Amino acid sequence: MYGILYLTDVTVDTAPTYVVDRAAHLGLPLPTDARKGSYDKAEHPGPNWNTLHELMVELDPRQRHLLGFPPPGDDHWTDKTIGHLERMCPGIDSKPYLPPTPAQVPAQVAR
Repeated sequence: MYGILYLTDVTVDTAPTYVVDRAAHLGLPLPTDARKGSYDKAEHPGPNWNTLHELMVELDPRQRHLLGFPPPGDDHWTDKTIGHLERMCPGIDSKPYLPPTPAQVPAQVAR
């Protein structure tokens, strides 16, 4: 198992997660499987796991991208990965990650 730690401009220590005025010092072990090259099947019911899901629901796509989420429009976002995101984080707005509809795609200009 490998760990990923998101750092802020707050001094990082080994204390448990704390919250002050909705600002959190967030550290969460994330199980990975290098053979699969993926972490999206990780189901880690460790401390603060639900807090992380609640945080993801509150953040917008730009903020999630700062924490490592692929941005909207990235090839990562398929029906399968969007479905997984919706199951992992009930209530999350997944619309930004959906592929654009034909009406949203600008027409090619003929030359």
